[in-house]
Amino acid sequence: MRVGRWQDVLLQARKELFMCISTNSRRLPWGPGVLAMAIVPCVVNGHAWGESAAEPEQRSYENRMTPIDHPQPLLADHPEFVQPVIERRRFEAPVLIDEKGADMRVRAWRFSYNARGIIEVPNRIRADRTAVIMVHPWGIDDGHGWNTPQPAGVADFCTVEKNHLAARHTREIVNPLLQRLRDRVALVMYSMRAGEHPVHKKLYRSIRYRPSEAERAEGAKELREILSRFEYRGQPLPERLAISRGSEFRDYFRQFPGLDAGPRYNNEGFWDLPVPVCSEVDVHPEDIVYYDHDGYPALREYLKKRQIHHILLTGYATDMCFCSTTAGYKNLSQDFNVFLVGDATLATFPANQSPRYATNAHLSFASLDQFITQCSWIRLDPGAQRAARRAPSTRPDDRVAAAQNAELPEDTSILITADRLAHGLNQPGLRILDTRTHAEYSDAHIPGALRVDVNDWKALATTDRGLHDANAWSAKVGHLGVTRDSPVVVYGDRLSDTARIWWLLKYVGVQHVAILNGGWQCWVQENQPVQETITENAATSFEPEFQLDRLAEIAGLKQTFRAGTVQVVDARSADEFTGEEVRGERGGHIPGAAHLEWKELLAADGRFKTRDELRALFRERGILPDETAVCY
Repeated sequence: MRVGRWQDVLLQARKELFMCISTNSRRLPWGPGVLAMAIVPCVVNGHAWGESAAEPEQRSYENRMTPIDHPQPLLADHPEFVQPVIERRRFEAPVLIDEKGADMRVRAWRFSYNARGIIEVPNRIRADRTAVIMVHPWGIDDGHGWNTPQPAGVADFCTVEKNHLAARHTREIVNPLLQRLRDRVALVMYSMRAGEHPVHKKLYRSIRYRPSEAERAEGAKELREILSRFEYRGQPLPERLAISRGSEFRDYFRQFPGLDAGPRYNNEGFWDLPVPVCSEVDVHPEDIVYYDHDGYPALREYLKKRQIHHILLTGYATDMCFCSTTAGYKNLSQDFNVFLVGDATLATFPANQSPRYATNAHLSFASLDQFITQCSWIRLDPGAQRAARRAPSTRPDDRVAAAQNAELPEDTSILITADRLAHGLNQPGLRILDTRTHAEYSDAHIPGALRVDVNDWKALATTDRGLHDANAWSAKVGHLGVTRDSPVVVYGDRLSDTARIWWLLKYVGVQHVAILNGGWQCWVQENQPVQETITENAATSFEPEFQLDRLAEIAGLKQTFRAGTVQVVDARSADEFTGEEVRGERGGHIPGAAHLEWKELLAADGRFKTRDELRALFRERGILPDETAVCY
């Protein structure tokens, strides 16, 4: 359980309701988390006191739901942190928010028991009316000096190891999102527990004050001094408990509760220390820190004064602070369009070593009344540049006639940059293949791109003798207008899907196939042109020439593996490699296989790491350049 939040909610409610709330948990039939959620509607109902609400402009929305065939799992980009959402009954709805001058596309989903499934909704919003808010990015055990007390103290995710995992999530998922959006959205804000400490005023911009560079430097020095003076040591766990007959369980838990974040274990004054923003976040001088004790009404009025209509909500913890503190979605969704960025949040995860199942569960319940999105679904349009750089015609004959830009290189390079592809969009014969879902492709895609059904190709490849069925592959590849000499670029929002199509094309004999480095996210981030209309298809005749040296059959692999002439590489997750997570008939891995999860090949921005970094990574895992590698 994430601690420190309960005290914050009580103080917030006391301030905003001008009433006193008893905190004697022994008199309550529920825990403090439930009470906190129960009081929120009272806190946020309506507008500011004495203010009359303007009559909202209304329109008729066609609540049409079109079934989505073969839907892909949701929130599947970062399964280490959130278990993908799999619900086979899925629908596509019309655009819900469609602002004039929109330059940001945010696809989102919610669940409805009455609709009996998940409903996906596209939205077109203005970035200058959007705020990104990160809830409770506490700088605990991150080098600032605010540390988990020993030997039994608890804070944030309650153990040092779990706090480090949350920090890595911030570094790899949340911070890159903030960096990508900061220059386009109206503001980036962090909500923090308790009130503003004097050192906070020097460190961070607030709604009241903007510190100078000199003040920030002075504040950072003071923060280190304050945090280093505290004694991060509390009492040890009790060695003996007084137990009465007939009340054994009550006596046991009264003296040894599952969560005690008070002075006994954390030491007196721990929660009075100035909590810093996590060091994994690159705080910009213009970013704003808002404090829970300032209350929701002041936050609401500040956001409305800045003409904020939409909130992209990130942060911690999905089940507590993210939900029910001052800047939690239960407050904000009363007055703003709130998107919960599902892979940019983590739930607390007691009794588990991973947050993914807890995060999935809490987001799934939230989706009954909230819209969920994910980092890869938040897309910035190039704006004015997009209007100037009109997409070329999608008819094959027009594209050939209009060939005037630099051609793509006909070499063996696996990767191509977004800029280089953009300059070669009119190359004759070029085929661009989009591996995303039909709904995502229909929303927007690279000009001239055709969608390839990854599940359909995978199904054929994994059937008995499927990789030797010349007629089937002739039909599938020829349908896309691809010949053996066609220059082909494959892209998507999941490298695993993109790489699968790249490999299959190379396997059936297509000579020039490249992967767009960074995928769709990179393309949009670099303000490259996009197209909304479906590209017309021009099928061609294709005769596959299977490159059997790219395929290791089981029988042959056993022989070469025993002879020591190949290195087997397991590219799955660590849990699959160890057998903790079983997706096939058996868990574990091939004996002697090296482990290198495919995600480790990528940098934080989704592009591949540099050659030197990859060489070092391969060498570290025992994958040497002079050996033949067989990957699975």
